[in-house]
Amino acid sequence: MQPYLFPYIGYFQLIHAVDLFVCCDNMQYTKKGWINRNRYLAFDREETFTLPLQDAPQKSHIMERTIASSFQPKTLIAKLERNYKKSSHFLENFELIQNILSQQETSLLKFTLNSLTQVCRYLGIQTKFRTTSEIPIDHTKTKEDKVIAMCSALETKKYINSSGGRALYSQDNFQKHGISLGFLIPHEFKYQQFNNKFIPWLSIVDVLMFNSVDRIKQQLNCFDITQ
Repeated sequence: MQPYLFPYIGYFQLIHAVDLFVCCDNMQYTKKGWINRNRYLAFDREETFTLPLQDAPQKSHIMERTIASSFQPKTLIAKLERNYKKSSHFLENFELIQNILSQQETSLLKFTLNSLTQVCRYLGIQTKFRTTSEIPIDHTKTKEDKVIAMCSALETKKYINSSGGRALYSQDNFQKHGISLGFLIPHEFKYQQFNNKFIPWLSIVDVLMFNSVDRIKQQLNCFDITQ
């Protein structure tokens, strides 16, 4: 998976479900993805927060992108604090968000990986992380062929992806290489967001602001894995 900034809880369920989580670092950065942005609750509607990036060639890899010098962590922290300070678990969990956003790191890859590992540690997730560039394969391979090559290099017998991967991968192709292919389907996780109509699948920031750590830990196991 690409390393996302404060992704939704289903991403953390996927990390929790596996022994090894591999983040893509040597693939092209895409502007419309969730690598440096995500959705949060702004009173009664969803909005997007973003890490601004330095200009770079269009085909630059994720590992080559850097955070813009114009980024002001305090401004983003203040925006989230303003919108969540009256949430039920703000005092309990906001310090984690503040510490992650205050990190002195200009590499987009390192920033997002650090945010993922810190949230995982906070939630008791002990899964190991690696990056694709570390894995000794032919990195000119693409899409399904590259994933199968990585699974083979890591001697894995089961590969689990998010439900969005159904259109990308073939059960038959994985089985030919002795690999079982599964897709994680999160259960619905509904909670009280102030007195507003519930907006699902926002950033883990939203989940942390309205839920205790114990409840979030319980939700990490609420998913199905299907073929």
